[in-house]
Order: sequence, then structure tokens, then C-alpha cells
Amino acid sequence: MQTLSILVPLLFPGAMLAQADVGRSGTDARRMLYTYLLAEAQKHFDARRDAVAKLQTPAEIKKRQEQLKARFL
Repeated sequence: MQTLSILVPLLFPGAMLAQADVGRSGTDARRMLYTYLLAEAQKHFDARRDAVAKLQTPAEIKKRQEQLKARFL
């Protein structure tokens, strides 16, 4: 068993380096996730802003309110 633990780092040094990079790349992964989620949210905010800007009559506003209420319920 001890021989195996000595041979693994010698035979697979890349695995050891990959494990060492996990701490540093974790920050990059969080930043990537944050950037992705921010872009997704922005798409939805833009779509909402466009939909609201197109509303012109009280009947259209009422219809949108009913659609949103149905979606939430």
C-alpha cells in the first residue's frame, strides 16, 4: 500500500498538479457562473422592459397582469 502511494505521484504528476489548481480555478469558476447568471438575468430584464414598453392601453396592462398572475399561481 505504501508503494502505491509513492508510485502514484511519480507515475501521474499531472493529477497532482490538477489537484493543486482546484483552489485557484475555483475562483474563476465562481466568476464564470456569476457572469453567466448575470447575462441570463439581463436577458429576462430586457425582455420584460420591452414587453412593458409595448403596453399602450389599460386593457393591455390588465391582460398582462392576468397573464402574470396565472403564471405565478
